[in-house]
Amino acid sequence: MDKQNNHMENKNPMAVAGVSSGYVNCNDVASKIYEYLDGELTEDKRKAIQFHLDHCAPCVEVFEFENDLRKLVSCKCQEKVPDTLKQRIAAVISMEEQTTKLFYERTNSESDTDS
Repeated sequence: MDKQNNHMENKNPMAVAGVSSGYVNCNDVASKIYEYLDGELTEDKRKAIQFHLDHCAPCVEVFEFENDLRKLVSCKCQEKVPDTLKQRIAAVISMEEQTTKLFYERTNSESDTDS
């Protein structure tokens, strides 16, 4: 065995891969898979999970399933909302805002007359 390979065997493989946040196991990957897919993890945690996925076939299967499912749902849930529905929602919101504004105006004017 040459010196370079011997040197690599003595190092933590995660450290060699540039991962400093520590070891993650299958349970860690399963509990963080959505955060990983959403890009919400720290760089170190993302690297640790990627390192695990690079070396764990069962977790890769779970990851690929979740990723494919997410893509499928995203593609199938792109229906356009009808303009009439948008207008009705906007009208209800506007009416609610006006009602709230009137309520606060009346409440404030009543408290001014009480003092």
